[in-house]
Amino acid sequence: MENSRKQMVLSKLTGKLKEYELNKEALRKQVEELKSQMQIQCQEQKVKQMMQTESLQREVKNLKHQLFQEKRRRQQEEPNNLHDVLRELNDLTQQLYDELIKKTETDQLYHQNTIREKETSNDLRLGDADTMDNIASDVHDIRCWQIKDLEKDFGELKVAHQELEHVKVAYQMKLRYGMEWIAERENSLTKQLEKDMQSGDDTQQLSSLDEQLKEAEHLMTSH
Repeated sequence: MENSRKQMVLSKLTGKLKEYELNKEALRKQVEELKSQMQIQCQEQKVKQMMQTESLQREVKNLKHQLFQEKRRRQQEEPNNLHDVLRELNDLTQQLYDELIKKTETDQLYHQNTIREKETSNDLRLGDADTMDNIASDVHDIRCWQIKDLEKDFGELKVAHQELEHVKVAYQMKLRYGMEWIAERENSLTKQLEKDMQSGDDTQQLSSLDEQLKEAEHLMTSH
C-alpha cells in the first residue's frame, strides 16, 4: 500500500514536472517573442528619436537662421510692425516647445519599455527558481522514503537468511545422525538374522526379523 502511494506521488510529480517543462517552454517562447517585439519597438523608437532629434536640430538651426535674418532685416528697416514680429517669434517658440514635448514623450516610452522588459525577466527567473526548489524538495523526500524502505527490506531479508541457514544446518545434522542410526540398525538386523538362521528357530526369528525390518523401513521413511 505504501509503495503504491509512493508510486502515485512519484507519477504525479513526474506529470507536474512535464507540465512545468511545457509551460516553461511556452513561457520562454512568449518571453522571447516579447523581447523580440520590444527590441524592435526600442530600435524603432531609437530611430524615430534620432530622426526627430535631427529634425529638431535642423528646425532649431533654421529658426535661428530665420531669427537672425529677420533681426537683421528689422534692424535695417524701421520698426513699424513690432506686433507682427513678436507674433512670429511666439509662433516659432511654440513650435520649438512642441518638438521638445514630443522628444520627452519618446524618451519616457523608451524608458518604460526597458523597465517592463527587466521586470518580465526578473519574474521569470524568480518563478523558475521557486518551482525547481519545490520539485527538488519533493524528489528528495521520495528518495529518502525509498532508501528507508530498501534498508528495512534488506534487514528483514538478512534475518530471514540467517534463520534459513540455522534450519539448514539443523536439518543436515539430523539427516546425518538419522542415516548413521539406520546404517547401524541395518547392520544389527543383518547380524541378528545370521544368528537366528544359525540357531534354527525359524518361525519365531522370522517374525521378529519381519517386525524389525518394518521398523527400520518406517524409520527410513520418516527421516
